[in-house]
Amino acid sequence: MKWHTLIVILVASTVGCSDQSTRTDNAVSEIITSDGEPVPPEVAKAMESVSREQSQGLNDAKVTVHRAYEYSGYTWLEPIEIAKLIAVDVEFRDYNQGLDLDDVDIIDGDSNENYGSDPHIASLTLDGTLSPDVDDSSWPDDLGPLRVLLIYAFPKDSKTIKLGYWGQELTPKPIPISGDGPVLPKPNPSE
Repeated sequence: MKWHTLIVILVASTVGCSDQSTRTDNAVSEIITSDGEPVPPEVAKAMESVSREQSQGLNDAKVTVHRAYEYSGYTWLEPIEIAKLIAVDVEFRDYNQGLDLDDVDIIDGDSNENYGSDPHIASLTLDGTLSPDVDDSSWPDDLGPLRVLLIYAFPKDSKTIKLGYWGQELTPKPIPISGDGPVLPKPNPSE
């Protein structure tokens, strides 16, 4: 089996598997690679463990969206013609070690249609300005408050957003897309 295939499967198994977070048995379902080979049981069990830990990353957490706005700064995202860039300034408190910001979904606040995860992530200070290490989204050592900018491609006609995480509704009320906020500088090509 090729290692790159295993890595792809590991990543795929951790995205969108919220039903596995509630499993109480110790059974590991057989996972098949794109080559048709089964993943060894110990690897499948480790993958399930990672998925379970990540899915519980925001259990009992406090999530505050400070603002959501149309974004015009640098990002590696390239939206299609019917999409726009949206930045969400969000703060997490009382989260768990397994929190994975890549798994925070953006949802249309009016239709409740989920447009997925994998945002461009940038660190903010607790007062909402860009952190000196803007692309460093590492956790505080003490699991203290974490404020980040999550940038998504989102439908142009949407007026409000909600956030979700592994099937959890993080923002029950729609957040209007309005105003402005921090923008990332374009990276210096010589660095």
